[in-house]
Amino acid sequence: MCFASAESVGAVLMAESGRLAVEVRFQLDKRLAEAAQNAGAKELQMQRTELFQALDAAEQGRTKPGDSSGTLTWPRGFGHAFVTRYQLRTRHMVPTEVGSGEWSSWEVFPDHALPAEQPGGNPPQMKWYKSPVPLPENRDLVAGTSVASSETVQVCVRVGDGFKWSPWKAAKELQVVLDKPCPAQEEAAASWSGTVCKVSWPPAMAHAGIQEVEYQLLVVPDSAFLKPFVGAVIIAPAMEGRARKRRPTPSKTVTVKDMARAFPLKSVPKLVAGQARLRPVDREGRDDVAVEFTDLCPDLRYSFQVLARYPTVGPRTFTKVYEMNQLARMPSEAGEAAEGEAVAPPVLVQVPLEGQEKEKMQRWLQDEGRLVLLTWPGLVPEAENPRQASVMKLSDNSSASNRQYEVQAARYSPAGGDEWAPCPVVSAAFPFEGTTCVAVRSLPFAIGQFRLFDPQTMRAGPATAPIVTVYERVEPPITEMLALGRPPRTLAVRLQIPLDMPEGTGSRATSCQIRFRSMGRDEDASQWEELAAQSLHGQGDLCTPASILVREEDGLELGHVYEFQVRIGDGCRSGNWSKSSRPLRFAVSLPVPSQGGGLKVIEKGDRAEISWSPFQPDQALAAQLPGFTQLPIEYTLSVVGGTSKEPVCSLMTCETHLLVPGLRPLTAYSAMLVARWSRFGRLSEGRDQKHTLMAAFVTSGAGGTQLTAELSVRMPCEQLDGYGPAAPATARIPLEGGQPTAVTLDLDPYFVQPRMGHQSPDFVRKPSVPRRQEADSEVEDGGQKPMLPSLVPMPPPKFTTRDPMSFALLNPVVSKPTGPRPSPRRRLP
Repeated sequence: MCFASAESVGAVLMAESGRLAVEVRFQLDKRLAEAAQNAGAKELQMQRTELFQALDAAEQGRTKPGDSSGTLTWPRGFGHAFVTRYQLRTRHMVPTEVGSGEWSSWEVFPDHALPAEQPGGNPPQMKWYKSPVPLPENRDLVAGTSVASSETVQVCVRVGDGFKWSPWKAAKELQVVLDKPCPAQEEAAASWSGTVCKVSWPPAMAHAGIQEVEYQLLVVPDSAFLKPFVGAVIIAPAMEGRARKRRPTPSKTVTVKDMARAFPLKSVPKLVAGQARLRPVDREGRDDVAVEFTDLCPDLRYSFQVLARYPTVGPRTFTKVYEMNQLARMPSEAGEAAEGEAVAPPVLVQVPLEGQEKEKMQRWLQDEGRLVLLTWPGLVPEAENPRQASVMKLSDNSSASNRQYEVQAARYSPAGGDEWAPCPVVSAAFPFEGTTCVAVRSLPFAIGQFRLFDPQTMRAGPATAPIVTVYERVEPPITEMLALGRPPRTLAVRLQIPLDMPEGTGSRATSCQIRFRSMGRDEDASQWEELAAQSLHGQGDLCTPASILVREEDGLELGHVYEFQVRIGDGCRSGNWSKSSRPLRFAVSLPVPSQGGGLKVIEKGDRAEISWSPFQPDQALAAQLPGFTQLPIEYTLSVVGGTSKEPVCSLMTCETHLLVPGLRPLTAYSAMLVARWSRFGRLSEGRDQKHTLMAAFVTSGAGGTQLTAELSVRMPCEQLDGYGPAAPATARIPLEGGQPTAVTLDLDPYFVQPRMGHQSPDFVRKPSVPRRQEADSEVEDGGQKPMLPSLVPMPPPKFTTRDPMSFALLNPVVSKPTGPRPSPRRRLP
């Protein structure tokens, strides 16, 4: 090395494109740059050549005995004037809750040209540089609110000119700890203006350069029946990303469009969900987030809580940053008296009615139409059960203590303007599930609003939020199989639920429930498995399709065919189940061999090396789930030998080659290879011709193959005329040793005498003679090869190629010769 390490190496956490990233900063000492420039290029090149020779000699151990043999330590800033490139390496330690809790291996990144200098060096010759560190592959940094739950990153940097490099200089370990959004010094405020409630709060402070904060406004009514609800979800710039002072603006109210001109920001507040609406910026010059509600009941007291989190990074739980105490609407300036407010009709509250409770109520009332249960504070029972209350009217009993109110209803319309009218059928008050309520039936609409009207004071109470009297049946969902993660870690089914309905009830749904069953099983076909209801994001008046995932953890099993049904609803009621979706086969096809691939066997006597080309997903699976091309494949190789049906060995691997040991020489074997996905699939699958590779081979002996015996059998001429049945010819070949062995038979028919009237074929076959017998005959005849009778060409037999027949003799029967071995020359007549 001929460069000193970089100075002041450090790492900081920053936000980049909606993700957390690490930025490394280092410093180079270029105080000698001016002196090196004045020295001249030729002189520096000569000094550099001598320096390289000295370094090479030191590395090869050719230094003098008096020299230091340790690692060379360069002075501070040595060679920094000639640095043109830098290189990074990182390692990560993921917490135990998410990963292994141990340091990963160093990941070295390619070197790059030196980035641009950063201003602010002190002294000026000390130059600062910074560069982003590449993120881990296929994942984000694990950010937490404490050291124990966050990821640790360590970065090293070295500098050089592309040929010689400085030692690695490590930065201090960086804990990816992301602080939660914290409130500003200003306080939040809420106020009433007529029937409109306005809520505003200053932007929260962000960290690590994050520009935006996601807010959730929680509205808490002071009521025993009304539950808290989310009034708005807003994404707005953080305090760190926007200036507190703005250019002066005109005295008129600034709209959202004017805010971008008067306030130079990259983003403005955006309403994601909720019934509130964003309020324009006030003219005092503040940059608070402001919303207003027009459908809150003025007769109730409300408190507000502002929760915050980062939109794309950090923990996904909201943290409370602001809280406003209970707020009550004051009497208006139009002369509304306080005692008049006290006698105003109360607010109606809907009573939940779903499942078995809905069926029970319909039996009591003998009505399967549109039904809503309503209650209000101070309601006293007038009947003992719903059946008795259905034949009575509200407060028609003079002894009842309930105030005489009229329940009115109006069809809901986003534009408004509908007239209020008395409800057609209202039952008397009765106890139900621990509360007292009335049943409103025969409603002419699917979505409506309700209120109480006091005939004595001629005043009407506040209207309820839009209430769905009956949810329409949705269309069958569209199913699609998905693989989650890269590479895939789990399989799921995505259901596209259409919410565009004639009466618009799908736009008011806040929950969705799914059930499924397996088709083709022996169990009862009517047995459905219902999942817990899942919340739907607020759609408002938009009817965009909802997307719901059903995962393997929900009970889906690979290899089965499922049908799904869905229904929508809210916290008080649910609709009817939809029709069944199209059957979906929840399975993935097994890997298939490559085109033209097969098993390659190299036998070596007592072992064999078997290799193959990698398997791959078929075209349909690769098009549907592209992530399966990155999924590891597990191979199973089974080897069967002899007549045994049980495999000699069965090996599993994720590689494309295997060594099969423990084979017997001179034995025939067959190998079968099947594959399956390492994460998905079962061992019993894939044993068909499409997904299986097979091969047969014979192991050789210790000394190789040799000719053990040769035998000639003469067939009578009468059997060659084609008249009458031909007797089969039998040949017995003796074997030596009596051990299991592999035998190759070579059948070679030919004519020993010429025949009349036959045509001359294109080839002539001659009998083969063992090499050992040929050598013996040469010795006996004085080195001359014996003359064989000349053979006449024969007509083509039934087969025209030499087809060896191989088989294994596991229990050979050895016959001992009783007489002298015939001479090979006596085979021919």
